[in-house]
Formats: sequence, C-alpha cells, structure tokens
Amino acid sequence: MKQALGMLEVRGLCAAITVGDAMAKAAQVHIRQKTRAKGNGWITILVTGEVSAVQAAVQAGSTIAREYEWFVSEKVIPRPAYGIEDILDPDIADIAKKEEEKREAEARAKAEAAKAAEEKAKIPVKTEEVKAEAVKPETIKAEAPKASQKPKPVQKKAPSKASQKTAPKQQDKKGDNKK
Repeated sequence: MKQALGMLEVRGLCAAITVGDAMAKAAQVHIRQKTRAKGNGWITILVTGEVSAVQAAVQAGSTIAREYEWFVSEKVIPRPAYGIEDILDPDIADIAKKEEEKREAEARAKAEAAKAAEEKAKIPVKTEEVKAEAVKPETIKAEAPKASQKPKPVQKKAPSKASQKTAPKQQDKKGDNKK
C-alpha cells in the first residue's frame, strides 16, 4: 500500500456515518472500511488516498467528531510499510494491491505511448523536391526606351460634360439675366 492510510475512531454508528461522509466530501479519499471495537460502541473508519488528501479528510472528520463529542482518536500513516494491509481486513489488502497494479499498468501504458510517439517522430517524411530552373539573363527581354527615341508627350483629356458645371445665372436689378 503506497498511499496514505487514515484512521478515525468515534463513538457510535451514527457518528461513524456522519464523520465518514464528511471525510469523503472534504478530500479525494476512499473509505475502505469501518470496524467495530469490542465494547463501548467505538467504530474506526479507515480511508486511503494521497497523503495530503488523507490528512485533510481525517482533520475534517476529527473536527466534526469533536464538535459532537464523538471523538476517540485519529491517526494518519503517510506511507504504510508493505505488509500493514495484512493486519487490516483482507478485503482492504486486495483492494490496495489492485489499485497498485492499476497505477503500474497506467504508468507502463504512458511509457509505451511516449516511446511510440518518439519513434514516430524519428520516421522521415517523404516530400517531393521541386527544382527551380535558373533564368539566364539573355532570356529576359526587357523593352527599355532607346536613346534615339523621344518620349511620347502625355495628352490631356478634355473635360467631360458631366464635370463641367454651369455657373448660376445672376439677375440684375432690371430682371435681365447675366452670364
């Protein structure tokens, strides 16, 4: 079991359910089991997950348990030694082993995908080469004006009728039109 193990012991089943709910909602942990102690109605809730998540969950559960005076004890084991799961319920040991195998399989799959991507990057891509033909200066025909020729004069266009505006006619005092 490479993940952290958190334990919170409370008085009574109702307290255990309430505290377990708060722990699961406080952080990303898995509630593994609840175990009854002999006498006094004490129940221990076991959670697993990442170290920080387990610490946050146990702290949240502990706070609620203390508020209602259900609290007995708490403990977080950050990285339990191999074999600790044998002390716990056998179902927990099986679940922990399956989770470990799942993480190892995911790590192998990621490594294989990275290797495949690396190999794919090494494969050369075939492209067609296009050769540009060199242009010789003799083949370029530019028509430059000869020195003996005079440039043609630019002719001005006559204004069009639309552009010509007639000046408004002015009338003199007598009523005759003037231009």
